[in-house]
Amino acid sequence: MNFFNKSEIRELVKKLNFRAKKSFGQNFLVDKNICQMIASEASRNFSDGVLEVGSGLGTLSFFLSQKFKKVVSIEIDKYLFEFTLKNFDEIKSIEFINDDVLDVDVQKLIKEKFQNCKNVIVCSNLPYCITTPVLTKFLESRLFSKITVMIQKEAADRILAPPGTRSCGAISSFVRYYSNPKFNFKVSNTCFFPSPKVESSVISFDIVNKYKISDEQKLFKIIKSAFNERRKNILNSISSGMKTNKEKISEILQNCNINKNLRAENLTLENFIEIYEKFNSH
Repeated sequence: MNFFNKSEIRELVKKLNFRAKKSFGQNFLVDKNICQMIASEASRNFSDGVLEVGSGLGTLSFFLSQKFKKVVSIEIDKYLFEFTLKNFDEIKSIEFINDDVLDVDVQKLIKEKFQNCKNVIVCSNLPYCITTPVLTKFLESRLFSKITVMIQKEAADRILAPPGTRSCGAISSFVRYYSNPKFNFKVSNTCFFPSPKVESSVISFDIVNKYKISDEQKLFKIIKSAFNERRKNILNSISSGMKTNKEKISEILQNCNINKNLRAENLTLENFIEIYEKFNSH
């Protein structure tokens, strides 16, 4: 079976009476070069262990198993899980798990499956429908040294958007709190079967731990408040979201030397951290 030939895959899907489920974001990567590029971008250290989300037909899984000491691939679809289990049974470096990644105890999984690995990284053709919750879970866990994912280009643009741009949002500050995000390359929709209507991007997150915040949830609440009503200036949006009178927020912004008439997308993560610190000490 050639997993990089669309005609053969189409015939296989037809023969097995399998239909890709939109609810699971099932668009299978069928481009060999792209698989190789993603695996190479993830890490160049063979002793690393890899967690993959959504094995699909196992195309990326195969290349990861050739480059890394241990690969654990979580697949929610029972049929695809059984398919990869059968077709990859001779490759001992890869293990498939049938589960919902959002329900998985990641800390426990790493302890049980990656004992002999130097680092644990994430590398995945991430289903578009779970991009934000999966990235949030993995970043907040601080259990990985690097995360490399292929996601919808529009989502990648929002995540990577720098301050001062219209695409910049709460997620942009969130990922920068935990990592140094980086754009790697674009992927055409012709590299998938069935072909999605959108283009994709491969992006990476090198995990960092440079901010010492006692109440991270409060910091993120301030950031979300600022962006929830992004047409308003930060004085109005933060005071509304934090349920705090404008006089107090105005004083905090003044102490931070931040213009109260700016909008959320004009602020850097460091600006938000300073607002948070003044908020706490006020």
